[in-house]
Amino acid sequence: MGELKSNARVNEGGRSVPVGEFPQGEYLVEYLGVPIKLLVVDDYKGLGKRYFFSTNVNDTSEDIITSWESRCWGFD
Repeated sequence: MGELKSNARVNEGGRSVPVGEFPQGEYLVEYLGVPIKLLVVDDYKGLGKRYFFSTNVNDTSEDIITSWESRCWGFD
């Protein structure tokens, strides 16, 4: 689990794309050669657009956000 900056580039369909160009949603892409599930959230808790990811491509969006919050903010 982690978060990318908007200028981080991922590989989608053979082309390199900044994550900032993705609209809200879930995407299966590659980051530094590793398959990831990218979760783009337009307004995360009033903090603006966020780009969360998991290297477990089977994680749901809820799994990704819950794990990120637990690890980074200590939410339960």
